[in-house]
Amino acid sequence: MHDGRYWTYQTLEELHGHFPYWTKDQLRNIIGKLVARGILIKGNFNQNKYDHTIWYSIDWSKIPTSICE
Repeated sequence: MHDGRYWTYQTLEELHGHFPYWTKDQLRNIIGKLVARGILIKGNFNQNKYDHTIWYSIDWSKIPTSICE
């Protein structure tokens, strides 16, 4: 929990394990499009300044309620 949001991070390899029907390039593009639309928010909460792991959170206000139901 940072800045009033729950955040997560996973490597592209780990995400591919959850979504094996998409290629890694497709996943990278999907994530990029969701960030561009503001649905996914990027952050960096790493202790080490050399750690460039990207953290993600969902902006639930950008998702239509009909999808969530």
